[in-house]
Amino acid sequence: LDVTDNGRGIPVDVARKMFDPFFSTGGSAGLGLFLARQLCERNKANLLLETAGDRTGARFRIKMSPL
Repeated sequence: LDVTDNGRGIPVDVARKMFDPFFSTGGSAGLGLFLARQLCERNKANLLLETAGDRTGARFRIKMSPL
């Protein structure tokens, strides 16, 4: 499952920390991506950021393992 956008992209320094609990660049609690990744892992899937840096946009990918 891919979720993509065509926005500004995600700087590399932010991408390194974005799945850390309580990391936020705005006014949020910083738990959304952390919890999403935990839920994926509990269900034998991986949540990955596929693009970061100078590219336009971002793509998050959930890779599901076969049962």
